[in-house]
Amino acid sequence: MKKKWSKGIALLAAACMCVLSGPVMPGTANAADAPEWRLEYWDPADDMFEYQIDYGETDSSHEEVTVDDMTFAVYEKHAVLTAGKSGTVVTIPSEVNGVPVTEIQYWSFSNSDYLMKLNLPDTLIAIGNDAFHNCTHLLEVNFPDSLRVIEYEAFENCSNLKSVKFGSGLKVIDKAAFSGCSALSSAEFSDSIEYILDSAFQNTGFEEITLPDGLQYLGANMFRDCTSLKSAYSGSGVPGLLDNCFKGCTALESVHLEPNVKTIGYGCFRDCTSLTQVEIAGELESIGERAFQGCTSLSAITVPGNAVEVGNYAFDSCPLTTLDMN
Repeated sequence: MKKKWSKGIALLAAACMCVLSGPVMPGTANAADAPEWRLEYWDPADDMFEYQIDYGETDSSHEEVTVDDMTFAVYEKHAVLTAGKSGTVVTIPSEVNGVPVTEIQYWSFSNSDYLMKLNLPDTLIAIGNDAFHNCTHLLEVNFPDSLRVIEYEAFENCSNLKSVKFGSGLKVIDKAAFSGCSALSSAEFSDSIEYILDSAFQNTGFEEITLPDGLQYLGANMFRDCTSLKSAYSGSGVPGLLDNCFKGCTALESVHLEPNVKTIGYGCFRDCTSLTQVEIAGELESIGERAFQGCTSLSAITVPGNAVEVGNYAFDSCPLTTLDMN
């Protein structure tokens, strides 16, 4: 049996098609019954992606089971949590009726007025869209190593969420997954993460950010309006910063970009009024329009690269005394 989901994303042209796969159940990497997780990236012109989980099931039927006031769809070899429960502490079981709980369905706990602590099983592979949307009392989440995908808006507007720790198997953080988590000041990223999509951490409370080295794609508006952010380090993976990535980060003082970063998108650092230091370790290919517009504390910058394309108003309203293009 295969499960499929599709939703829109914007991908770099270089990632026209990428397939990642592998068994995901802890301790069963060589077992014949380990579910096969598969993420396929198609032509970005279609603005779509699809992931599949192959459980090796021969029967697609399921039964509905209630455990501890939570509802599960139980299939031949796996179970999906379809409806959550009300409570301050929620522990999702690792198995129901002898099969592993591998997915949390969309909207399962959305708008919970009481949820403060969430314990996730080490069998979990996917968290569906809006699963914990607007759980305003949720404080902390640790994600298991088995988890591969956090879908769009899964934790959006969890306004009291303070810290998250991502497991070693996570591959994709989808659009706006943690957007509006204004108290989120700490995140432990795993180098396994390869795709973080648009606005995933917009309007969060980070004070510093270091991107994972395995990152291949970082979406637009990623840290937009993170007004507590003071420093950012690109990591050695992501090839470019897209539009408005750090726009409106008014406390941002310093940025370090590793040599892998070749492009800075439209409005990327626009209105970062405290930005004084930009370190660019490698040769850039392009700086987008209005990339540093309104950076009213930026007086000097060195831009390596012999043929850097600079967009209109890229440094508008910057009090530059030194602009070294070499």
